[in-house]
Parts: sequence; structure tokens; C-alpha cells
Amino acid sequence: MSAGLLIISTLIIAYIQAVIYKRWGLKDVTYSRCFSTTHVFEGEAVQMIEVIANNKLIPILWLQLESEIDAHLQFQKQANLFIKHQQFHRSFFSLMPFTKVTRKHNVICRKRGIYTLKSAVLSCNDAFNIVQTYKELSLSASIIVYPKILPVEHLDLPCHSWMGDTVVRRWIVDDPFMISGIRDYRYGDSMNKINWKSTAKTGSIKVYNTDYTSNMRVIILLNIQASEDSWNDKTDIDLMEKAVAYCASIANYMISKSIETGFCCNCHLSEDDKTPVLIYPSSGLHHMNLLLESMAVMQLKRSKLFHAFLDSLPDNFVKDTDFLIVSSYVDAQMEKSIERIKAFNCNVEVLNLH
Repeated sequence: MSAGLLIISTLIIAYIQAVIYKRWGLKDVTYSRCFSTTHVFEGEAVQMIEVIANNKLIPILWLQLESEIDAHLQFQKQANLFIKHQQFHRSFFSLMPFTKVTRKHNVICRKRGIYTLKSAVLSCNDAFNIVQTYKELSLSASIIVYPKILPVEHLDLPCHSWMGDTVVRRWIVDDPFMISGIRDYRYGDSMNKINWKSTAKTGSIKVYNTDYTSNMRVIILLNIQASEDSWNDKTDIDLMEKAVAYCASIANYMISKSIETGFCCNCHLSEDDKTPVLIYPSSGLHHMNLLLESMAVMQLKRSKLFHAFLDSLPDNFVKDTDFLIVSSYVDAQMEKSIERIKAFNCNVEVLNLH
């Protein structure tokens, strides 16, 4: 075969395969992406799982997936993954006919929030790199990053004594309706606690043994405003992120002690909802997850002046409740609002942020 004929044949083959890849290169190529879990805590690792499949006879020698991901999701370097400025991610694949590839990327979640991977661009080159085809993909992978939970004994909190008193008061009131058995009479037991039937049967005085209970409630109030002179919605981001972690840690501690705990903040509830955060006190794992999720998605933008926010709290929300106010300052207007809360038979403690 002459050199000229070889060149012409090569050009024809290159043209034909270019047409094939231009038309069918990305046909029947499927891609999905998800995280190994729906939520993690700040600083923890998670896996992002990619699954790509070539469901046709034509092999794909060079396939690239490019997407933009928030820089707070820090990918660990690995083969076939190119990362630029921790935001632009490119994965490279080669797929034989009817082949599926599953790839797992290790990701460190550096900051609380909700992260959604909405789109990506898939591109395919032919064997001679003559043509390139593109396809935009719609994705729905998301993960919620909760605030970091810190051991309360390691926190530099001036409210430790308040927390201790709160926990103790949770258990010092016995409930006559919560009977857990029968015991011997002790000096100081009231007459209405005597179990006369057991006393007659045993020949010694027996009384009802009652458990301890309380309807104590705690509400953590976070002031997102930076200072009393700040008339706009700007705030100290680093200080407030620290404050959110403190609130999450204290709430986790209280709920672990079976104390009903609520959370309020004068910030935006989410990106799409500019109302303040207002979560009524409750207890249990489900409620703790609700608190953590709300703290994860809330935006550090002021929704209302803090003293006005305190004054707007419903009366049934305030009555017979312990309050912990987390704020970087307390001004005269706030003190007036705090006195209103105390008038409802409430204890109020202030944690000053520094």
C-alpha cells in the first residue's frame, strides 16, 4: 500500500470515527452521584460515590466529568481526579462497552451547612481528539453538615454552674404520680405515701417509692448581631460559627440529661426563609436532630434586632423556662427585654462571647 493511500485511508477512518463519536459518543451513558450518608458533623469525613456506565457497543476511550463543588467540601487527592482551587473537580474515565465504573472520593466537611451538587458537565473525545461532545447533567446529591459537638467540660464557659444547677433541679422534685415500687418507711415520709395494704401484709410500715420528674425547660437564645452599634446585618463570622458550635454542644448536653431544650436565633432560618429561628423545647434523639439540622442550615444574617426578637417571644414560650442568652454584648434595651422574661418566673443567664 502506497503512503498516499495509507494517509487517505487513515483520514477516512478518522473522519468516520469522529462522526460516530460526535453522534453516539455520549448516548446511553449514565451518571449518578451520592454521598455515603445524609449528614455528618463538621470536620468529619464522608465518601462521595460516583457511578458511571456505558450501555452501548461503542467504547469510550476518554471521558471527562467536570463540576463545581463548594470549597468547604475538601477532596483528598487521588488518581483520575484533578482539583483546582478546591472548587473545580474533574474526573476522568475510560469505559469499554456495557461497562459500569464505581468510584469513591474521600471528602472532609470543613464547615456546617447544607451542600447540594446540582449539575455537572460530561464530555467525550473521539480516539484522535478531533471532536468533543458535551452533555449537561442534573444532579440532586446533598449532604447536611451539623455543627461540631464539643465536650462541655472542655469549653471555656462561664455558665458551667448554671448548667449544673439546671441538671440538678431536673431531678430534685419527686412526682407522686410516678410510682416505681414499695419501700420501707423513712423518717420524713408523709402519711399519704403509706401503702396500707402492704403495711398490713408485712407488719411493718411500707410507703410508695416515687420517681423524680420535672417539666423543666431550657431555651438557648443566640444573638447574631455583632455589636450594639451595628445597625446593619453584618456579623463576625468566625465568632458566630464558634457560638453555633457552643449552642449545639450545650443543647446536646441538656438533651442527654433528659431536659427539654429549645433554640432561638435572630438570624435567617435558611437561604430561602428570612424568618428567625424559633424551635420549641422538647427532648429525644429526633428533637436533637431537628436542632442540629436547623443550626446547620441557618444563615448568619440578622433577621431582627435582638431586643425586638426577645420581646416578640410568645408568652407560652417564655413561662417557667430557663434561658441561656449567647451574645457578644448586652445593651440597655436587651436588659429591659430580659427583665420582661424574668417576670414570667424564668431564670436567665448570659454567656458573653469573646
